[in-house]
Amino acid sequence: MPVRHLDHIQLAMPPGQENDARAFYQGMLGITEVLKPPHLAARGGCWFENGPLKVHLGVEVDFIPARKAHPAFIVDDLRVLATDLERAGYRVVEDQPLQGYDRLYVDDPFGNRIELMEPKAAMTDRVTDLRTFYAHFVASKGSACDPRIEQAFAAVPREPFAGPGPWSVLAFGPWGSRSPSESYVRTPNDDPAFLYQDTLIALDAARGINIGEPGFHARCLDQIALREGDTVLHVGAGSGYYTALLAHLVGPAGRVYAYEIDPILADRAARNLAELPQVELHARSGIGDGLPEVDCVYVNAGITQPSRAWLDALRVGGRLLFPLQPVSGLGGMLLVTRLAVGNAWPARFISRAIFIGCAGPQDEATSQSLVNAFSKGGADTVRSLHLDREPDTTCWCAGDDWWLSTKAPNESGAPTSER
Repeated sequence: MPVRHLDHIQLAMPPGQENDARAFYQGMLGITEVLKPPHLAARGGCWFENGPLKVHLGVEVDFIPARKAHPAFIVDDLRVLATDLERAGYRVVEDQPLQGYDRLYVDDPFGNRIELMEPKAAMTDRVTDLRTFYAHFVASKGSACDPRIEQAFAAVPREPFAGPGPWSVLAFGPWGSRSPSESYVRTPNDDPAFLYQDTLIALDAARGINIGEPGFHARCLDQIALREGDTVLHVGAGSGYYTALLAHLVGPAGRVYAYEIDPILADRAARNLAELPQVELHARSGIGDGLPEVDCVYVNAGITQPSRAWLDALRVGGRLLFPLQPVSGLGGMLLVTRLAVGNAWPARFISRAIFIGCAGPQDEATSQSLVNAFSKGGADTVRSLHLDREPDTTCWCAGDDWWLSTKAPNESGAPTSER
């Protein structure tokens, strides 16, 4: 066969712009400049070579950029490179994926068309590495003791639940004066690396609805101590990300009843969770009669009082974890465990928390009581939830028909009659 292999690619460039060529081909693409042979150097231009990859730029006085014919380079970390190119002022154009590759085009400094391609296998490996590190990080940050928490975060991809990028990431902190709805930072592209961080990703930035902070949820999921085969009620499913994690934890023999009152989010969740047969999605409120009997209720929407519907849904030994919070402001995640008898159940706060409010009953008077209670401190001393009698001197905060005590149920003098 006469032709053995391709030796080099020759591209044209205008006279006197060698420094621009170096900035792009060596500075951005990482192809090392090599010296031209002395008898060719006087003609101008630059040569760039990395092993078998050889790109030669020759000067053309009546230069016209190549807009159709082009070289295609295989690269690593295509999305990172695209971001770097755009930041440096180069024009990047997305194109439809080619089978087995993700790709885009960029104009070199002279308008020549350059294709950049990354094998999808390499991208898959990169995303797997990102998600593996992310899972280890958020499980560690959440002080999760159950190794299955990390495994769940590593197994469930975040991309389908966040939707197509770029994404808006919440950057609201205690030092800023902007409202939360104004405190989102837009990612420069759809690189999944932006998703695999301990950040809140907007589902509806205008309303402040997000996929919640993973490290926080890792702690919550660890605290509810799910086992394979358990049945869970998830209130406030959003687009379904944490529902999918719950489904992973209870396994194929378990059951997750997910409730999402927002019709747009419920539709997204239904699509995202369609391949999980253990999940049953309800596009309605998770507060009300007719809730299934479960081992755990996990609530992702703030409320000023524990819902009787959630308490009644618990089996003996079942756990309720929900954000007990004022109508506006910081509250706490209260973990309640149902006992076989009695109207005083073990309860404790596992973390401070703030969620978008439940689309259900919120009590203004109790809201103010919560503001006062959290302001005075001592949330970490709460040990029980009472559902029967007038508060005693151990009361930390009280609502209309419930109160929190700093004493455990068997220490506070609560009656032991059946509920």
